[in-house]
Amino acid sequence: NETTIPLSEGGNDFVTIAKVSDSQESVEDPVDYTDARENLYSLTFNEDGAYEVSLNVTDQYGNTSPVGETRSFVLDQTIPEIAISYDDEVTENTAANERYFQQGRTASVIFTERNIDLEKSQVEVTATDVDSNEKMTGIWTLQQIKDGEARNEYLSVENVTDSLNTDETPDYPENNRTVSFDIHFAGEANYTLKLLAVDLSGASVEAPGQEQTDSPLYRFTVDGTAPEGSISAMQNTWELFVEAITFGLFSANSQEVSMTGTDETAGVFSLEYVVLEEILTKDELISRDAQGEISWEMDEEGRAPAGTVGRSCTRDPDSRNIIYTKVTDY
Repeated sequence: NETTIPLSEGGNDFVTIAKVSDSQESVEDPVDYTDARENLYSLTFNEDGAYEVSLNVTDQYGNTSPVGETRSFVLDQTIPEIAISYDDEVTENTAANERYFQQGRTASVIFTERNIDLEKSQVEVTATDVDSNEKMTGIWTLQQIKDGEARNEYLSVENVTDSLNTDETPDYPENNRTVSFDIHFAGEANYTLKLLAVDLSGASVEAPGQEQTDSPLYRFTVDGTAPEGSISAMQNTWELFVEAITFGLFSANSQEVSMTGTDETAGVFSLEYVVLEEILTKDELISRDAQGEISWEMDEEGRAPAGTVGRSCTRDPDSRNIIYTKVTDY
């Protein structure tokens, strides 16, 4: 809205006008003022908006100067906002240990800002294995996301919408502008997600809670591959479940049995074993374990994720041993 404000009125809700100085302030009689008199005023703009400002001056005798040069600018004191949510409840993708998922998950992201800077606002994703070896790092601006460039073997950005529906950013849209999109994390990896919103004034903000190292919104694992295990004894190694067993290994001395669990993405959570005298099929072992009939030798508590975990036990002579292991990842 166009408004004319006399400097003497002090402004309105949008601008505060204050007189700073008068070069002939000491003159007592107004008739003694000269054309060299200079008055300095400050204009403080209070509300966000797109402004066009021009000035003209009228003296006490009604003489009016031409309208001065129009100055245009945008005042944006509002910090951008970022919102993020996931489809885990919809897809019933339940997290194990708070941030480990057996299937891919999709993040819905919304950037809200009237004057969003598409070239400086960005999404950064890093994917690593259990030993923090980098598999992929990608940084995409919102403009690149709008252009469909954010896609690789680990993730894809889909359903991109811009409420402005144009490639041109006006100085000050009437309503908040929103840029929204979905990030689908499909590849198996440990992910770190960083979101940065920047407006045209240079104000920037990261997603809320992004600095928390244990937040499943920004740090999580997708791992649908079962861990692997092996058992070694008397110079023999078994890596597959053996359902048909014959006792063909004999020893008159004690023997050490070593066991290994491996998971290259989420890491091994536990490596357990049990020694039985009876032969079980894999289905029988799983069923009895589910019913709580198997007394596993538990692993240490509080194990940090590790790509490979090993442990061992010693079996005495004059014993019949069938050893089963259970490897669980995070």
